[in-house]
Amino acid sequence: MVLTMTADNSASCFSTKVLYRWYKTHVPEELGDKNFLSSIENIPLTYLLDDKNWVSIDVWSTLLHNIQTTIHNTTGDTKTAYQLGYETTIEARSLDQLAYLLITPLNSIIATLSVHILRNINSNLLIQLRGRHKHGITLEQTPLRKEWYNNDVCAFNRGSMHAILDMRGYTDVCLEEHTCAAHKGDSCTFEATWTNRSIIKALKFLTK
Repeated sequence: MVLTMTADNSASCFSTKVLYRWYKTHVPEELGDKNFLSSIENIPLTYLLDDKNWVSIDVWSTLLHNIQTTIHNTTGDTKTAYQLGYETTIEARSLDQLAYLLITPLNSIIATLSVHILRNINSNLLIQLRGRHKHGITLEQTPLRKEWYNNDVCAFNRGSMHAILDMRGYTDVCLEEHTCAAHKGDSCTFEATWTNRSIIKALKFLTK
């Protein structure tokens, strides 16, 4: 299937630029951009790298699939979407954002994160805190239109949330999914757990 521009643009090109930057630092240089743009037609790379533009989730997830296929063919890795979500979230953070993660209550972080994602990254995703205990939380990620959601988007989002919890200083973070909107559920519900919180661990992200 070849993808072109559509009216269903719900993924910011900030996120496609993030994918491309990760691709360029993890894929052998001799492969160039051809693999990244496979099955994408009439959408120039310059468009995909402009933060002001938006594309469909199909385009975004095709780019992610292209990266996964390329990485699998070169290294055998099969968990690229989760890894990409984790690593790009850490790489994209600013010092102000790290300070915010350190001092702000977790429920406020989740609420702000949901608004930020809806407005600036993925206009199809609502994130809600559904439960909390001493060493964990239950999160619900709901696509506003399920046809714009798939396994790759789900894995990327969980990797990104893992990174946010790590940067907050939680140790031994583990995410366990209970329902998934990419399959039979209306939303992705997962429990994130940790053993304790270490400010020293959080401060280490200042130097990454």
